[in-house]
Amino acid sequence: MEAAARALPAGFVAACPRLEDLELQMMQADAIPEGFLLNATALKKFKAAFWPLKELPVDLFDYSPNLEEIDLSSNGLESLPSGLFSRLAGSLRVLSLARNRLHAAAALQVAPLAGLRRLYLADNPLGDLCPAASASILARSASYLAPLRALEELVLSRAGLARVCADWTHHMPALRRLDLSHNRIAELQVQ
Repeated sequence: MEAAARALPAGFVAACPRLEDLELQMMQADAIPEGFLLNATALKKFKAAFWPLKELPVDLFDYSPNLEEIDLSSNGLESLPSGLFSRLAGSLRVLSLARNRLHAAAALQVAPLAGLRRLYLADNPLGDLCPAASASILARSASYLAPLRALEELVLSRAGLARVCADWTHHMPALRRLDLSHNRIAELQVQ
């Protein structure tokens, strides 16, 4: 009986086609089912924070192509399914994945979001986001986030970073805020 009480139904908001803002914080369900946002085509903001989630269904955002803001912070997410954000490349502006257990591979799922303006990845054990092997503190190679040229805010505090990728300082012309606080970066060099 307890397992049934901890599950959310698929199509949870299907009868609410005009719903624009869905906020589900501190839920006890440990999973989001496939088809959860079925018929949520008007949804612009989705927040599922402070859950015991470890994974997400690959189709979670397939039914909500107009999403502008997603907050999946403070969960236990360890990875992101391939293609999770594929239908949101033109609409998503704000994404928070802070305070999870994500590693560098998660950045690959975020990379197709060319219109993204604000990205929060703080408090995740991301490690090195610069793919080319180099001992330099300022890596000459671009990161997994390089396609996000429209970013205005990038928060990578407490993410286990050891170096700064070239695109963060040279190839993100709209970037106004870069937070690298509380990482293992020992020295910054300008070349």
